[in-house]
Amino acid sequence: MKNLKISSFMVSALALFLLLACSQNNINLENFDANKTLQLSEKTDFIHSIIRHHGKLAPKATQETKFQSSFDSFYLKEEKRIELVYFVKKHTDDFSYALTYRIMPSIKLKKAATAIRFKTDVNGEITHYEEVFRTWKMEEKKLKTKGDKLFTLLLEGKDLTPFYNQNSGTEEWIEFPDEHVSFDIQKRTWISSLDDPLKEYYNMKD
Repeated sequence: MKNLKISSFMVSALALFLLLACSQNNINLENFDANKTLQLSEKTDFIHSIIRHHGKLAPKATQETKFQSSFDSFYLKEEKRIELVYFVKKHTDDFSYALTYRIMPSIKLKKAATAIRFKTDVNGEITHYEEVFRTWKMEEKKLKTKGDKLFTLLLEGKDLTPFYNQNSGTEEWIEFPDEHVSFDIQKRTWISSLDDPLKEYYNMKD
């Protein structure tokens, strides 16, 4: 019998296919539709509570200074770019989850989806904040299909690494994390292992 050599790409592609095919789809996302389960004020309050972690860093701000009131007007504008799509309070693992869409720079209207895992204390203050994944930007119809699939798999406790950029081949699913970018739970921001030679100049921009 001939020895078969299977490339790592083929293994990743097969794993992704099996993950899609075998998902039991026990999760019904309609039960977590934020437009149906939350009041407008509740959605607004949640986005407001996470925006300085979830939104773009304000010009001239740093991770340490972004909470200063001088940046309030910027983050209020950022909130308008964010849509809360799904909200899952106290899932089976005792975490709460949310999926958001964010309008991204593009000639056509495109958005990226981000899955958030978090905990709050008795006063509603966030004690744990983690962005589990962020998709590539895409038109909303495609984002709806892919975002729903990824969020369902996340709630089911499935492994999402086959959908990472380095494993998904030519199909775009998850942009971050990847082999260089991960989410720092302590700092509550995405970090890269690659040096950025322009980093010191970012806060000099108008």
